Amino acid sequence: MKANKLLITVLLQIVASCAMGQVQSYRCTYESKINLPEDVSNSVGNDIGQMLMQALSQNRTYYVLTYSDGKSLFERDEKLSDESMITSNSTVYVDYKAGQQVTQEEFMSRKFLISEPLQASQWHLQNEQRNIAGRKCSKAIIVSETNKTDSIVAWYSPETPIPAGPMGYCGLPGLIVELNMGGILFTLTEIKVIDTPVEIKAPTKGKKVSREEYVKLMDQKMKEYGVDNNSEGGIKVIQLGN
Repeated sequence: MKANKLLITVLLQIVASCAMGQVQSYRCTYESKINLPEDVSNSVGNDIGQMLMQALSQNRTYYVLTYSDGKSLFERDEKLSDESMITSNSTVYVDYKAGQQVTQEEFMSRKFLISEPLQASQWHLQNEQRNIAGRKCSKAIIVSETNKTDSIVAWYSPETPIPAGPMGYCGLPGLIVELNMGGILFTLTEIKVIDTPVEIKAPTKGKKVSREEYVKLMDQKMKEYGVDNNSEGGIKVIQLGN
């Protein structure tokens, strides 16, 4: 009897180990750069605007997307990114099973925490395909109702069967390998597969606000500095995130 109990215990341990090994985690590194159309870049007429555009186009910043067991965390990689890069410090946590998203935004040295239901992105799958970072990818777009130039373009790879992507964009039948949103291009540079679960937690630091409150605050502060997102011409602030 003791031998049988010992055998059963060993078998259960083996089964448990195999089950744990089936949970794959992913660590994906993305390079981000400004990729505005030439006509938009040329429309910035003042010297300060031109200097800003030049600084943005020459620098690179990097982000890491970690995915494990139905959760993901997208955050800036401070070690790889240029310190002078004017870019997003957003950290985006997504719980796909619970349908919840938590975004930590940093604006003018202050942190804000936005918790909201995960919104289903209205992707339109296309027939186009191309190879990116050594992966066969298919195209999907989100068409802007107000301005077609503001459409979001994603290239995703079914080879990596997870619904995640940069800045919380998700819901495609494969990892988003490249994302072009608002003239900012995210491109996958490295992916590591980990055969064990990785603990992923939502950010907790920052003042809790709604998405509407955060956007209103950002617009008010930008107007104080002479930047109006609603005006024609001049510099516009691009808000990252969906």
